Amino acid sequence: MAEIAWSDERNKNEPNKVREFRKSLMKCPVVSQIFDPWYLDTNSKDKNAPIQNMQITDNEKTHVRHFDITILASEIL
Repeated sequence: MAEIAWSDERNKNEPNKVREFRKSLMKCPVVSQIFDPWYLDTNSKDKNAPIQNMQITDNEKTHVRHFDITILASEIL
């Protein structure tokens, strides 16, 4: 029940531009992880949906106000 309420609140407050940005990142071949205030995706290339950022664990709390994007590209040092 609490998870549904959290989802409803998140969906109501997540900006559309952020949602579209995340979708774009998930399609990018060099992006492997995306952590943000709304979702955590430890493997953006698998078939599993990102998990909700419920802001409970330390990792979730760490990403409350920013995006972390992991890029795997040999040309980036």
